[in-house]
Amino acid sequence: MNIAIDIGNSSAKVALLENGSVTKCMRIERLDVEFLADIFRQADKPIEQAVLSTVAGVEAEVENFLK
Repeated sequence: MNIAIDIGNSSAKVALLENGSVTKCMRIERLDVEFLADIFRQADKPIEQAVLSTVAGVEAEVENFLK
């Protein structure tokens, strides 16, 4: 399972993907480590890879969590 994150100016979109298909998609106002940790815990399978795209920047804490 993989996670794709797109952080825009007003919200962030997060999608879980398996075998190239989106299995879950959500939009949130602010991305933080607590939210990501919940997603990783609730995922049906381990998340192996992450893709992060941003125009607004990302907190170092979030970036480090995804590494």
